[in-house]
Amino acid sequence: MMTRASREVVEDFTEKYAALEAEMNRITGKLDAVEREKAERAYRERQCKLYLRTIQSITPGEDGAGLVDSDLFLALVDKVVVGEQMRFILRDWTKWER
Repeated sequence: MMTRASREVVEDFTEKYAALEAEMNRITGKLDAVEREKAERAYRERQCKLYLRTIQSITPGEDGAGLVDSDLFLALVDKVVVGEQMRFILRDWTKWER
């Protein structure tokens, strides 16, 4: 009787542990995805800021400031793709090539 009771306890524990482990894996996967997205956004922000510094140093305005407002640029542009030409993908997914 003791052996049967101990098996039931172990089986119950194993089922609960498996369910908790599956839930932990699901949540860990979501956290990893969030961290990847956070890193990608930080990378894009650095690329945009680098581009803005480059543009501002190349094309100064009359008052010495660049022609592009950095806050406006970061608010409008989602991604900059550099190849033979620069392609800007705006937040509304329209594309502009330079």
